[in-house]
Amino acid sequence: MKNASKKFLFIALMVVVTLSLSGIAISARTATSEVRENALNKAIEQAGVNADEIYDVEIEVERKKGVEIVEVEFEAKGKDYEYHINKETGEIIDSKVKNDKYLTPDTATDTEISEKDKISKEAALAIAIKDAGINEADVRDLDIELDKEREIFVYEIDFETYNNRQEIEYEYDINAATGEIIKKEIERDG
Repeated sequence: MKNASKKFLFIALMVVVTLSLSGIAISARTATSEVRENALNKAIEQAGVNADEIYDVEIEVERKKGVEIVEVEFEAKGKDYEYHINKETGEIIDSKVKNDKYLTPDTATDTEISEKDKISKEAALAIAIKDAGINEADVRDLDIELDKEREIFVYEIDFETYNNRQEIEYEYDINAATGEIIKKEIERDG
């Protein structure tokens, strides 16, 4: 009779332990699912698109430099979006937006683009600054170059700002003929 009691007690204990561990696993999965959903919502909001416009969504949680990062990638409106979001704080650490459709200006030749067929460097910079939501006076380490990529001419614009003890680096590729933002990358340091 004593052995039967011990067996029953042992089985009951194993059931309790198993249920407890299952509850922990379900809780962890729910937290991860919630973290992923929050990161996706933050990225969609930052991108300025609607949830029903996105496709090819990939979300991964990884560790970079000792910090857990949620990497969110998706496509919408002909652009590829990528965001790295701090898992704990929900802060966007850096982001990239690339235009899927590189358009060739009809007037571009193999070696040059005429002045009348392109926007000015100043206009390209104004487009980047407006998109970044900053003041021109806050721009540091500015570099603007006209280059040809995939048969189109683009202004490659790189600059930094410093805000709230944080350095932010911006990189833009802007179509020199249309002023369209082809690619942008934003990286926050500090």
